[in-house]
Amino acid sequence: LMYYVDEEDNIIRSAFRSEIESQNLTCRGAAAFVFNEKGEIFIHQRSLTKENFPGYYDFMVVGGVKFGEKYEEAAKREIREEIGINNFSLHPLFKKKTYAKKNVFFSVFKCITNDPIKIQEDEIIKGQFISLEKLQEMIETETFCSNLLPLLNKYLGEHHETT
Repeated sequence: LMYYVDEEDNIIRSAFRSEIESQNLTCRGAAAFVFNEKGEIFIHQRSLTKENFPGYYDFMVVGGVKFGEKYEEAAKREIREEIGINNFSLHPLFKKKTYAKKNVFFSVFKCITNDPIKIQEDEIIKGQFISLEKLQEMIETETFCSNLLPLLNKYLGEHHETT
């Protein structure tokens, strides 16, 4: 079960993922930019078996918020599941609704870690830490998950600190 929410992220009720997707209802999602202590961002190529954006590059760890779960709990769960790290700090950044294949009300976090990434092969083909400048160059030449670009643009415009 997931949260079905309105335009302001107020809870309407619980709903199954299939109902949310078939009726294009708005649900909650947690998304995290993962940085190392050098300020490099973790990017990865999504598994070819992923339902959404298979084989695309991604610059966030993302997942649905289960009914009864808080945004931060969902972000921590997804970070542990997808990239296998346990030692990290998590900082809330902003909330933003996106409209793509799904309507999702995201709570966005910044994760900082020095743990080695342990890629989950059913989730990720490959990944690496790169500079934000290199990421912006890659976005011009590689295929990235388009539904998350508004979150990156908001982060770069409002929260990026020069190191």
